[in-house]
Amino acid sequence: MTKSEELLESLVREQLISFSQLTDAKEEANQANKPVEEIILEKGIVDFETYTKLKAGVYNLAYIDISNKEIEEQALNTISADTAENYQIICFEKDAQTMKVAVLDPENLKALEAGDFIAKKEGLKVEYYLMSPISFKSAFKAYKALSREIKTALERKEEEDKQDKVKQEESLEFEEVIKSAPVAKIVSVIMRHAVEGRASDIHIEPQQNETRVRYRIDGVLYTSLVLPKHVHNSIVGRIKVLANLKLDETRIPQDGRIRESFNNKEIDFRISILPLLNDEKVVMRILDIREGRRPLKNWATADWDYRLSGIISKKPTVCSWSPVRQDPENPPRFFPS
Repeated sequence: MTKSEELLESLVREQLISFSQLTDAKEEANQANKPVEEIILEKGIVDFETYTKLKAGVYNLAYIDISNKEIEEQALNTISADTAENYQIICFEKDAQTMKVAVLDPENLKALEAGDFIAKKEGLKVEYYLMSPISFKSAFKAYKALSREIKTALERKEEEDKQDKVKQEESLEFEEVIKSAPVAKIVSVIMRHAVEGRASDIHIEPQQNETRVRYRIDGVLYTSLVLPKHVHNSIVGRIKVLANLKLDETRIPQDGRIRESFNNKEIDFRISILPLLNDEKVVMRILDIREGRRPLKNWATADWDYRLSGIISKKPTVCSWSPVRQDPENPPRFFPS
């Protein structure tokens, strides 16, 4: 007997659906070429949460309803938004030893593998729970908090710009613009969410009609925000002020540093301003002062990498570069001859 058949029998046994209703649902499912469970839920014969709770018992998983649960950002950001959306998993709770992960499909082995991989990387144990589609949609909205904060700040800035135009006031000096509340808020939100999302660096890159903000997480650059092009110079200027760099210098690279505190953690941002043809690009390297120097094993992407580094460190080697891989985001590795 399959898990699906066992679940349908449990619905009848628990008197959540009559045998005649089940028979009708099966006939309709055959005609519509849909799963029987989908027909039962669409008709409202059984509600989602009751169905999910019974399904959790069939799959020997704990049931969780996180539709109204307030999830801390530290736990939520353990799994990136892209991974959560792709595998339909949510980390809803996390402590020093354990991360609790809710899954939508208990038969999705790739989702469970992704959860195991993230837990191993974090050095934590993982506990799996089954959630309903309603819980997943509700919890996933928390990932949109960053976009909402940025949108609010941008709306405030646009409103201020309109008021300035109506009143025909003199345009603010550049130093005053970059210290204004909306721009300062945008920069603060970008930095804070990068730290909370465990990004290693931030890239603020001007495009033809927009500005793209990307976070590097686990070695991969993810586009996090797309901002209007007209705020780019103000954002770069704000970062220059925080890093004590020259505002009027746009022709040569500049390096500086910013120290900020987030969640009682002192964070160093190493700033690089790089001149482009018509604009400037910003790269911000994020360093947690309290972590200190990380062990080599934590930097290795796999056990094989770690063993290889041990081999290289113990005996002389000749390193050669492979000409095949030219992707700047994934530089070629070196191998012992």
